[in-house]
Amino acid sequence: MRSIRLAVAMPPDDRHPMHQYAMDHGGYTAYWQLHWQGRPDDGMTLLFYVEGPLAPYLEALEERVPDATHSVTEAEGDGFYLYVHADLDGLDRGLADAIDRPGVLLVPPLEYRMDGTLVASLVGPAEELSATVDEIPDALDPEVLQVRPYGERSFRTAGALTDRQREIVLAALEAGYYEEPREASVEEVADATGCAPSTAAEHLRKAEAAVMERAASGPVTEPAVGRPATGE
Repeated sequence: MRSIRLAVAMPPDDRHPMHQYAMDHGGYTAYWQLHWQGRPDDGMTLLFYVEGPLAPYLEALEERVPDATHSVTEAEGDGFYLYVHADLDGLDRGLADAIDRPGVLLVPPLEYRMDGTLVASLVGPAEELSATVDEIPDALDPEVLQVRPYGERSFRTAGALTDRQREIVLAALEAGYYEEPREASVEEVADATGCAPSTAAEHLRKAEAAVMERAASGPVTEPAVGRPATGE
């Protein structure tokens, strides 16, 4: 049994309108699909966690996906949970059909990144995973990011950084925050990324914890499954 971490790049014209809205808005720093139920041909019920402003998102949802049934709950901090039921079509349907096959499990969460890619983890026998990747429409440009034996650590959300965490870590590296001796303060990192020092410190702490947990889980030594990652 193997697990793979897979990225697909939805073309802009086929991207889900709410993913595109979050990208265009610029104020959304995390976009995760946490749970789902249903089949592609019957519509899907989905639960998302979104980090960013609630009011404009709901206004855009009602405008861009008027037939979707939805409900929201505000989360602690600058985020909210979104329950939504909607039909799938186009490449979203093609992706769901490829993954919805016997022997393959899609493991939450799915990460919708602000560069337009969708990153997901799948688990199952190697031959079934290969067949799944091969069935994904070519327009989605599927890329296998990681292959490893199945284990709980493969799927902990702490193992991945959000876009905002990456941005703040990169700013900290550029400013010299991680140099010895330290050349920049949290306040300077916060100024460089347009947030409060407490927010910058929290993002750095969470990013450091994610990196340490991933490092502690051991190196990936399994051969590639399906279509290999570009440049690897």
